Amino acid sequence: MTKRKLTRLLLNQLTASACLLCFFGFPALAAQLSFNQQNQKLHYVWSDAEQTRHQITVDISQTQFTLTTFQRYSPKLMQQALQQQAMQWFQQQKKTDVLLKRERIGLNYELQITGPDPKQVREITNALRQQQNQAYQDYLTQHHFQIFKNFSNQWAVKPNHTAIALLSQADVAPFVNAFKPLVADKTEAEGIELLLSFIQSIPYSALGADKTQRGTGFSPPAQLLINNQGDCDSKVTLMASAMMQLYPNRETIMVIVPGHALIGIDLPQQGNQKILTVQGRDYVLAEPTGPANLLLGKVDKGSAVAIAQQQMRVEKFIKPASAQ
Repeated sequence: MTKRKLTRLLLNQLTASACLLCFFGFPALAAQLSFNQQNQKLHYVWSDAEQTRHQITVDISQTQFTLTTFQRYSPKLMQQALQQQAMQWFQQQKKTDVLLKRERIGLNYELQITGPDPKQVREITNALRQQQNQAYQDYLTQHHFQIFKNFSNQWAVKPNHTAIALLSQADVAPFVNAFKPLVADKTEAEGIELLLSFIQSIPYSALGADKTQRGTGFSPPAQLLINNQGDCDSKVTLMASAMMQLYPNRETIMVIVPGHALIGIDLPQQGNQKILTVQGRDYVLAEPTGPANLLLGKVDKGSAVAIAQQQMRVEKFIKPASAQ
């Protein structure tokens, strides 16, 4: 009997978000006075908004890092991985009277199931679809991605910032241990202000940017500290991860506006500090990106306009169970 083409399974591929560009022309620049890495020690010297000089040395010699690299989301690599799993899954079903083929259709590849029995083809197709849906979710989790709707109301993929901040706890522990003596005699707000100035002073980099696209990269906290560079969502993630250990009683959020990200901390508002109320809780906003020494509660004009116009998304950082 001639085999008929009965159904096709097209693996959906979501494009990577044109991530967060995060550069603003601030007039007053944060100052990293020096950085060097020697004998598995990271030495930072920077000045805060009052031009006070600070320094820390982070010993990473005993650290078994969890996440020091981050691979940009690639629909092509995702599709290849899922199709390989689909082929393996199909072989395990040991169906001799149906075939699973891989065909290129334009820029995409389709999985094509054929066979003489329409009912059997439908059953295999439905089972394969379930397998692929689960494989896709597993792929995102394994590579620390998540699906979201961008400001154009399109589905896209971005780093799972909250999961990465939590996963990076051990990675940032050496930095937190080195930083604790600097804030030991400071109030909570003063300590957070100093942490903010440190992260602002780290050189900004539009990770992955080139002539054809904006920065689509991301640096997890350990990579950011070691490479001494990062963009806005990378710096927000670092600050949130460090906050979990320095000030475990404080909640933090990431506020994403078009082209940028900033952080919110549930501190009591002081003076005219900019706050954002989320589910009845007030968060003081801050701009870790730099290079401006914007104080706690001060935000860039572009951020303020976007928030006022409700052009934003909020993600809550989840603290470790030990801190809850």
